[in-house]
Amino acid sequence: MDQFVVGIDWNTTYSQVSYWRPGSPEPESLSVGKGEEQYEIPAGSLEELLKKTMRLLRPVERLGMAAAVVFSVKQADTQTVEQVKAAAMQAGIQEERIYVQTDEESFCAYVMHQSRDIYSHQVALFSYEENCLKACMLVLNQRRLPCLVRVEEQEEWQIPDMGDLTREEQDAYFASLILRMFDQRVVSTAYLLGNGFEERWYENSLKVLCAGRRVFAGNNLFAKGACYRAAELSGEEPPVSYLYFGNDKIPCNVGICVMNGQRDGVEVLIPAGVNWYEAKAECEVILYDKPVVEILFQPLQGTSMLKESILLDGLPERPSRATRLRVEVTFTKKTSCQVRIWDLGFGELFPATNLSWEEEVDV
Repeated sequence: MDQFVVGIDWNTTYSQVSYWRPGSPEPESLSVGKGEEQYEIPAGSLEELLKKTMRLLRPVERLGMAAAVVFSVKQADTQTVEQVKAAAMQAGIQEERIYVQTDEESFCAYVMHQSRDIYSHQVALFSYEENCLKACMLVLNQRRLPCLVRVEEQEEWQIPDMGDLTREEQDAYFASLILRMFDQRVVSTAYLLGNGFEERWYENSLKVLCAGRRVFAGNNLFAKGACYRAAELSGEEPPVSYLYFGNDKIPCNVGICVMNGQRDGVEVLIPAGVNWYEAKAECEVILYDKPVVEILFQPLQGTSMLKESILLDGLPERPSRATRLRVEVTFTKKTSCQVRIWDLGFGELFPATNLSWEEEVDV
């Protein structure tokens, strides 16, 4: 495969675009001016952003030819995802090549594609935009394979009125925030993101921040993280062995009980870590003796397993293996799974009925 991929950081203040081509050591940021290192595209509608992106990418490749396009957004709710997909499809991108993820997941993807020493311990991100300084921490459980990664945020890790303070007060508040965050933690790396860090008002804070750890500054982290993720999703880049658990990810593997020869087994329908609004699976099964379908929910963290047995009430009596069913599994929210089952019958001998069953499972 020799297609390229694109990552887009869609923001209310400004946006950035990165692209990756096979053979490149890392994603390249798209500059808005020829021969200039100016990567911030002024805020506007998503439709306007995509038009500018298509124009700026023209010397490289057509946007519609990208193997995958990942949009990084502040909040990936259902409405935002639908809005992004509609605009991207209007711009000529095939629906199956469009992906939406949060800035936190883009942060995770960026970090996990760096050298191992960057994430040998926890990784901090400080963002300073629109007079608000806030922070989050990338926490890794490297004792498991794949490595489990989550982003931790606390309300106290933000200073909403930084622009109202003097430079000395800003420096002092930032230093105190660092000390609060890093208390009893081992932090290997910190990133500074946002226009608020362009002026060097944080000299003393920087000394605290750099004590025993690496520090990087820049504004294209989310776009590059989205681009790394696009390379993974398209198969252009071998996936890194990690699993990100965010607020929009389902916390368990969802499977269906099946017979494998003479032994019971489980066929995984939806793996843990998928965005709940994109989690959907469908399969057809042949029913054995009992009119019951068993759905299993196995969390990656912990050993408890939930088994939901769905009774196919009213199903006509038929011989064993003479009933074909269609099973559909979707999520209505992160912890609510909807299972639908339809009777498809079995050929001319046992015609399909209009029977269907539906159950909501709290996981």
